Amino acid sequence: MDNGAHSVQLKGVDHPVTLPGFSEREDIATVYTTEEGHPRRQSRILYAALGLCVPKLGGGLDAYEAADLDPVKYGGRFYSSCMADGHKREELLAAAVECFQLVCESLFPREAEVSEVATFTEAQEVRRPDRAAPWAEIRGRSFLVPFAHQERSDRSAGLRPDPE
Repeated sequence: MDNGAHSVQLKGVDHPVTLPGFSEREDIATVYTTEEGHPRRQSRILYAALGLCVPKLGGGLDAYEAADLDPVKYGGRFYSSCMADGHKREELLAAAVECFQLVCESLFPREAEVSEVATFTEAQEVRRPDRAAPWAEIRGRSFLVPFAHQERSDRSAGLRPDPE
């Protein structure tokens, strides 16, 4: 999936951002959420987003598959490679966060975007359950990662329990 409108700058060079396939984007978003409380592992997932969105630098899907489809492992390898190539940590992190945000926004549309498309209903307030839910916070926006907190039987049926 090509996004064309976005690019990230690393070492003074603009790199176009190409969003990876749906399953790779979903891996990034869901694994990031499951690693809550493990900031080092979460940062590796951010680098995985960058590597998959800029395949020229990260090796793309081939390199991701070589890391056993593990965003933490792939992100760590990508980060190490970039550091060995002389990239600045701050610049990499900024680009990685930008790519992560694009990945999440492509999976979870914001209320305003949905309201623009579905003008036949008014936007309703989103209820957050009292129990811990898998929310990803990105630049002040919240994204719910679907199905991460459900019982296995609910997942297999494709149903989400109604929070009470």
